[in-house]
Amino acid sequence: MSKNIESHLSEDRVFKPSREFSKNARIKSMAQYKRMYQESIEKPGVFWGREAKELAWKKNGPKLWIGRLLTPSGLWAGSSTYVRAVSTST
Repeated sequence: MSKNIESHLSEDRVFKPSREFSKNARIKSMAQYKRMYQESIEKPGVFWGREAKELAWKKNGPKLWIGRLLTPSGLWAGSSTYVRAVSTST
């Protein structure tokens, strides 16, 4: 018996959406997605500020906090930036 694990859960095919679906989608092309992704990395405050306006907030006036997640010990947990919407009203 081999001690190596072999995975068959790999998928490399790409399934492009129909033109009608893309026409009605919020993000209409892979090129648009890539531009948005790049902006989210390079200018997260601008990107998430604009995207927050697209959300339905239960309370008005959210304040965006952009930072890096810390572990309980105070160490950086990777290098990814995340955003948390915080209500400004009490």
